Amino acid sequence: MYNEQMIMDYSYWDLIDHLWAYLLDLLADIVLHEKKESECYFPDQPIKIVIKAVDRHNISLLVGSSRWFWPRSEFFDVLLAAAQVFFEKLVNITGDIRYQSKIVQIEKIKKREALRNVRAGFQ
Repeated sequence: MYNEQMIMDYSYWDLIDHLWAYLLDLLADIVLHEKKESECYFPDQPIKIVIKAVDRHNISLLVGSSRWFWPRSEFFDVLLAAAQVFFEKLVNITGDIRYQSKIVQIEKIKKREALRNVRAGFQ
């Protein structure tokens, strides 16, 4: 939910660990690979997800036919924090260390985005 608006609810059911991994890959494309846009589909549904760097300060998210706009720093802060909680809990509950690579990926994205913000004078 964002500004009292539901982004993804239970009607967007899917393989949640795969979906989080896909979302992180989209963020990595934007931050680590400096792409302007990245897209994927839900793991088991024909629902497209697109993250686009609209400009230096804003991000758009397209899920299916719905689009939202966020301040870039807020979008990355919130999504990366939630992803980190998800993957840390998944590792703790399952003991499956394969997900540790996603935690490392989150840290890389956070560091690169923080550096970008410092260079741009956002902090």
